[in-house]
Amino acid sequence: VYEICYVAEVDTCKLLTVNGIDPVGGSTGGDTGGDTGGDTGTTGNGTLASPYNVTQAYDIAAALAEGANSGSEVYTTGTVVAGTDSYNKATPNVYSGRASFHITDGNKTILAYNVQDANDSASFQENPVKVGDVVVVTGCLKNYKGTLEIAYQQNVAKCTLVSINGVAQSGR
Repeated sequence: VYEICYVAEVDTCKLLTVNGIDPVGGSTGGDTGGDTGGDTGTTGNGTLASPYNVTQAYDIAAALAEGANSGSEVYTTGTVVAGTDSYNKATPNVYSGRASFHITDGNKTILAYNVQDANDSASFQENPVKVGDVVVVTGCLKNYKGTLEIAYQQNVAKCTLVSINGVAQSGR
């Protein structure tokens, strides 16, 4: 269940809730499941100026039905950690010029999948990130066969690497 409103002042729609979860402030009622406790970091509103932390992104993606996406482009920040992607490949990795890696906020972890460079091209020759880097990525939140992701979604969002350790990548 999505709750969306139109904001005339900026000629755009805003995602208010996904299955009862406020993407900015957390749960608006009911149990959202998943991990609890720990420092979730500063909460944001999913914009470049105020990206979601990983817990916020995770909770929105977890509320989606399998195969569904959030329907909008969001920015998320987190620390790169080792993991395994949907194809059981170790992350971080690069395949066909795109990077895949997991990010965490110390509480929850989500996969940034098929990330392009800041110029929206698949031009990574080697991995642009390493474990421990703090990154901002933009993309669509998805539940891909039970794997929670920040990823490309046709006609909705590109998935790009915006910054590494506070340094904006070219193109942004």
